[in-house]
Amino acid sequence: MRFDLPSDKIPTAWFNALAHLPEPMDPPLHPGTREPVGPDDLSPLFPMALIEQEMSPAPWVDVPGEVIDILKLWRPTPLVRAERLDPAALDAKGQIRHDGGVLPMPGAYVLGLPFLRRRKSSFLDGVGGDAQELASHLTGHLDRVSRVA
Repeated sequence: MRFDLPSDKIPTAWFNALAHLPEPMDPPLHPGTREPVGPDDLSPLFPMALIEQEMSPAPWVDVPGEVIDILKLWRPTPLVRAERLDPAALDAKGQIRHDGGVLPMPGAYVLGLPFLRRRKSSFLDGVGGDAQELASHLTGHLDRVSRVA
């Protein structure tokens, strides 16, 4: 099943889950002072508009027009439901069961999961190493298959 959202149906606001919590979450603490972090502490790292969105108490946060314009031109891959995923690929908590990105079914692999092979696996600078190791695994698998055939 595939879900393609037409460009005129792109949401114009993000749902803010924080506004719907029964109690507010504790604010993040500054690593140096151990005091609650404020917008001024975050401004060297993030644009003020992003800080305002993240700290907003509003139940819905407007998507900036520039972001909507970009999404109309290019969007990430459409949502595709994995209807043929073998239930053996999931553990009791619904997490993907794998060994270094190799799932327990033939031809199924994952990348980009947290701690897939190393601490930085879910970050751009970490997924490359995981991809190389997975490619090495695939090459070894294909070599074994071709020797048998």
